[in-house]
Amino acid sequence: MIAIIAPFPAPDRVTVGWMARVAAVDSIFSDEQRVYLNIQEYLPYDFKGNPQRHGDLASEYELNIRYSAHYSLFRQLLLEADLVYVHTMHAARYVLPFLKTDTVVVDIHGIAPEEELLHDRPAHAEYYADVERCVMEQCSNLIVVTDAMANHLRAKYPDTNPRFIVLPIFDGISSAPQTCKRGDNDGKKTVVYVGSLHKWQNVPMILEAAKRLHDRFHFKFLTHETNDLRKLATEHGLCSKLSIDFAPKSELSRHYLTADYGFILRDDIPVNRVACPTKLFEYALFGVIPIILSPDLGDYPAMGYRYVFFSDFMAGNLPNQEQQEEIRQANLECILKLKFTFEHASVEIRKLKHDLPHNDVPAICFLTDYERNHIYPTAAEVTLNSKSGCPPVVIAKGFKAPYDEIKFTISPSETYSFIDCIPFGYPSCIENIFVQILDADGAMVPFVMSGNYAKLGSNKLTAKQKQLRLRFVFESEMRLSQITIRFNVLLLGDEVQLLSARRRFREYVKRIPWIAAIYRAHIKLTG
Repeated sequence: MIAIIAPFPAPDRVTVGWMARVAAVDSIFSDEQRVYLNIQEYLPYDFKGNPQRHGDLASEYELNIRYSAHYSLFRQLLLEADLVYVHTMHAARYVLPFLKTDTVVVDIHGIAPEEELLHDRPAHAEYYADVERCVMEQCSNLIVVTDAMANHLRAKYPDTNPRFIVLPIFDGISSAPQTCKRGDNDGKKTVVYVGSLHKWQNVPMILEAAKRLHDRFHFKFLTHETNDLRKLATEHGLCSKLSIDFAPKSELSRHYLTADYGFILRDDIPVNRVACPTKLFEYALFGVIPIILSPDLGDYPAMGYRYVFFSDFMAGNLPNQEQQEEIRQANLECILKLKFTFEHASVEIRKLKHDLPHNDVPAICFLTDYERNHIYPTAAEVTLNSKSGCPPVVIAKGFKAPYDEIKFTISPSETYSFIDCIPFGYPSCIENIFVQILDADGAMVPFVMSGNYAKLGSNKLTAKQKQLRLRFVFESEMRLSQITIRFNVLLLGDEVQLLSARRRFREYVKRIPWIAAIYRAHIKLTG
């Protein structure tokens, strides 16, 4: 089984570049059993972690790993996986304890510390620099989008020696170009911009060009941030002079086939020098001539791609028809080189499932700090009680790591009327409890369960006091041979404090839409 740290790339999600990358990698593993682990920070503790099926071979869990139940499932799936494939350095933070297994491969879409600096978040940059170093030091295999990225990381961390597999952005939007209709009846060329409004895209510079040259070119903008772009265009006095729209990925090809030029105005900075822009791939595939600020975009210079400088575009120094066709042909050859690299890398990535060493790592390494420092080692215990005057018999069993089953063998030499059980040495909230008690002959014993718990819903039990205590009362004195208790842990230790009266009320009203609406309105009015 392959565990993939990312949302599943369903068609309605593949609207941004990084999800297109996830989809491309999914195609490599399309005949493998794979589990997607979609980390969501705002899921409630009792969110049902049942997997969503995506065909016969793929499933997806949505998890909030700050909670015991979610993290336990996350940990279990990672340790069971033959290969753990992590998309982005940002998501690598979730798996740092698991790098020691050497089954983890990180797909480095971009250089995260430098990207965070572009967002003016220096603390984030330092944080992800630490994550990046851990990954470089502990992962034996890393996936990068360009040779330029691999060279950047080698120079940045010369004391490390991971193996890099270059898997470029290769995203066939639909099919290869068909009949093109470039230019318009009025003789104007069409210039397109496709993408976000992030500041490194230099959109204000593109709008300024459109303001100066709208009488010579048709300018078409395709973005999911249409409202924001219209505001910017209005500020430049351009709202009525531009075509602003959104196109899903499946419809981009028809827009590209009518475009002559396309903006990709990236500055000469490390983030761009190591990138493999999806936009540039799409332009080259569909014969759109790129207009650039800096030519140093990933491995494209080494492959011999052609372009028009932004300064030449503004000055009207454009290639003639013959030169345009030469540029398109050269860029299409780059696509063929990318295709070859992608296919070769795909073979190497598929081998990783069988080639990785799967190091044996002690279970304590995968405990959270809270589990390691406050919960484990712990113990469960049962107390066998008799009404015949015999003293109670206490049986305890220790655990050094998370568990969801306790089983005790009982000597049938004495008879007992009830059993007390403490599943954990700490406050806990459990669900889906299963209890089986066997008599001396191996037959199941009927019982009535009670305890110090509060019942939440139909199948959740939470401790009222320090420890959850369960009592199983029999109809008569019984000779017993075994007791087995299974459960799912929702909350443990200090997490149980989340179940205050206010919290329980909020959890209750959220399940009844009309009460929830009244409650939200009240909170809004009263502040």
